[in-house]
Amino acid sequence: MPVPPIKLSNPTYALEGLLAINVIIGKNGCGKSTLLRSLSKEESVTAPAATRYAYVTPERGGNLVYVPGAAQDVAAAGAYQKKRLANSELQFREQSYMLFDQLERAAGRRVEAYLALDDFTGAKEAAFSHTLARINDLLGTIQIRREGTGFVPCSDDGEFTANDMSSGETEIVSLAIECLMFATECVEGATHILLLDEPDLHLHPDLQHRFVRFLCELVDETKFRVVIVTHSTAILGPLSEYDGAAVSFMVRGETHLSFCQIDDIVRDIVPVFGAHPLSQVVSQRPILLVEGGDDVRIWQQAVRSSEGCMALHPCACGSVDRLNAYEQASVQILDSVYDDPRAFSLRDRDGVVEDIDDSLPLIRMRLACRNAENLILTDEVLGVLGTDWDAFRSRLNMWIDRERGVTEECRHRYFNAATRFAEDCDRKCADIKQCRTLFVGEIACSNMPWEVAVGKAIAGYAKRGTGRTDAGSLGDFLGEKVMLNLVPRQPQRDE
Repeated sequence: MPVPPIKLSNPTYALEGLLAINVIIGKNGCGKSTLLRSLSKEESVTAPAATRYAYVTPERGGNLVYVPGAAQDVAAAGAYQKKRLANSELQFREQSYMLFDQLERAAGRRVEAYLALDDFTGAKEAAFSHTLARINDLLGTIQIRREGTGFVPCSDDGEFTANDMSSGETEIVSLAIECLMFATECVEGATHILLLDEPDLHLHPDLQHRFVRFLCELVDETKFRVVIVTHSTAILGPLSEYDGAAVSFMVRGETHLSFCQIDDIVRDIVPVFGAHPLSQVVSQRPILLVEGGDDVRIWQQAVRSSEGCMALHPCACGSVDRLNAYEQASVQILDSVYDDPRAFSLRDRDGVVEDIDDSLPLIRMRLACRNAENLILTDEVLGVLGTDWDAFRSRLNMWIDRERGVTEECRHRYFNAATRFAEDCDRKCADIKQCRTLFVGEIACSNMPWEVAVGKAIAGYAKRGTGRTDAGSLGDFLGEKVMLNLVPRQPQRDE
């Protein structure tokens, strides 16, 4: 039975026509996240009696590992009030990892309740194995397996570490745990509303589709409501067949939003907005084809932090070989479907000397540095990380001396790679892929994800309207063609 529409309001915002799953779509800076955070302040909201909110922040950093500080946050503040009213939580995934054990204990309590009623069918369906299967259904070639109070990822080749999971895999597992934990805390007679801020970030379109289907099933079972804010209108695709879905398109300054059910008219519009990743060119947000998920995170962060100065839709192709195939398909579709289209592709230089020719309307580019990871070592990104090149080199040499003083079997696994780099410190052309986490975490002493730091530095160029291009600068590593096409020059602002 479809849930009846409700209205939410506080002194700033009013939302009417909310159904089970509600999507707010709007540009950067229009106030979507501000709206969700306003709603999450439960004491200021007038809604149906006993309404409970949970807010999931958009910049979800960290890894799916045990960290004592995250455990303390969860234990002290509860499952959903973990410093999440900010736009960024660098230990989000560590906190999600801690909720995994709570999920298992909640399943155990449900089983006991069913057994007390001699309901063995209910007890079987409530078992934690079913919860774990739901998470694994979202994944592709990997699975997660219980171990102690947490879990380990594994594949046909055996177990591996959480650090080896892709950004999309860690994101989908973290989001699934958050949603499942929220569902376990829903009680009859109360209105529960989950506020998801850009759940699509770092997710391939296929993972977005799986996540939305998972969310629909969970909402039907538990009867809570969801409000999603996003830039990805592709999310509307799987929701177009769900009776309890509604959408509202938000513009800057709007405080009264009306939601309409996703009906036949909206279904007809979905292909224009989000049926395939190339559709964003019609809204002046041209596609940017990149090699992998790390590159997507860099440019998503750049767009988000640029406060409207940049407009791109990064799309991961998986590898440089697949990038070639994506480019060919893109040119064919762009020429046959759109008037005056624009699109870009960007690949690592990987030691290649020559530049790459355009395949209009697709502008093809290479970084001027070896790989995207080399951008970490630019002056601007090191500044975002709270250090500079001289201090970084000094700390690196101190770290190498310290590691050299321990037995070989106890040394850091990337000791040799770091030592090779330190011999000439060619920060633009050296292969530092292996050392990226080491350089950011232990040498630069920052817990900021490296992709976030690079994206913020790029956004700084766009917002200032100018940037250095001398040796060691971000402009030098990106290259003139990338700067010209992807980092638009804005009128110079007064500092």
